[in-house]
Amino acid sequence: MPRSSAPLLLSLVAVLGLAACAQQQAAAPPPAAPAPLRGDQNFVDRAALGTGSEIELGQLARTRAASPAVRAFAARILTDHRQANARLRSLERRLQMVPATAPPPPSQLAAQFGADFDRQFMSDQVKNHQEAVQLFEAEARTGQDPRLRKYATDTLPMLYRNLQQAQAISARLGG
Repeated sequence: MPRSSAPLLLSLVAVLGLAACAQQQAAAPPPAAPAPLRGDQNFVDRAALGTGSEIELGQLARTRAASPAVRAFAARILTDHRQANARLRSLERRLQMVPATAPPPPSQLAAQFGADFDRQFMSDQVKNHQEAVQLFEAEARTGQDPRLRKYATDTLPMLYRNLQQAQAISARLGG
C-alpha cells in the first residue's frame, strides 16, 4: 500500500467506527425518566389526598355549617387548598410524578347539620391540619427533591394559619 493512502485509510476506519456508534445510539431507546424516590412519592400521595379531602370538606361545610365563623373558615380552606392543590399538580407534572388515586375516606360529617356539624367539622380540621403540618414539616426537612422541599416550606405558613384558626374556632364552639 502506498504511503500516502495510510492516513486516508485510518481516517476512513475512524469515520466508519463513529458512524456505527452513532447508529447504535440512535437505535437505543431514550433513557427512562428516573423513578421518583419513595419518600417524595409518599409525600405527593398524601399531600394530594389531603388537599383533595380539604376541598371536599370545605364545600360540605359551606352548606351544612350553622356558624358564620365555620362557614368563613370553610371558604378560607377552599381557597387555600385549591391553590396548594394547583401548585402541587403543576409540580407533579414537572417531576413526572403521579399521585396514587385513592378516594378520600368517607366522612361522618355527611349525616350532620348545624351546631353538631360545626363542632365535628372544626375538631376534624384541627386534627387534619396537625397531620398536614407534620407531613409538610417532614418533607421540608428531609425530602429528596429540592422542588418538593420548597413547595412544602412555602405551604407551611398557610397550614399553620389554618391550624391556629381551626383551634380557635373549635375552642369557641366547645370542641
